[in-house]
Amino acid sequence: MGWAGDKLQQSNDSADNLLEIVNRYWLISGKQGSAWKQYFSVTIPHDIDSQTCIQLSAKIGTLLSEACGFLGETEAGDTGIQYLYHDQYNTIIDQLVQDAKNTNTKVPAAATLASLAEAKLDDLIGSKQRTEMCVKFWKRIIDGLKNAKSSLETITWNMSNEVKILGH
Repeated sequence: MGWAGDKLQQSNDSADNLLEIVNRYWLISGKQGSAWKQYFSVTIPHDIDSQTCIQLSAKIGTLLSEACGFLGETEAGDTGIQYLYHDQYNTIIDQLVQDAKNTNTKVPAAATLASLAEAKLDDLIGSKQRTEMCVKFWKRIIDGLKNAKSSLETITWNMSNEVKILGH
């Protein structure tokens, strides 16, 4: 695979492992990720008929709507945390610079200021990372539902063409 391919695979494996931890141990919108995955799973049977297509289509539409609602709530929370983080980060930086000026000491380098500010915002950084993971979780759920919807649409289209060809 080569060095770059190996590194990419390691990165993907790490991301998958982290998502597995999230699915198992974190509560996302009140449930474990694995419970949501089960709730939002859609199985398309091999011996599908037109009535089942209609039922599954309605189910997928409802699940997509519900998942998009959870994503919206999570993104709103993420936006709020991002805003709070940046606001507090800038306030801390301004305070550190002002303290240095007030004591007639050299203003720390930008990287030092950033490290000091981030150290004071450790809990908020954790919350920020958690909401980002939850957003990714809901996007994966929605992508899975969209894929199921696309598969179902293809099956329905094929069934329709089959009926036309056979003249029924």
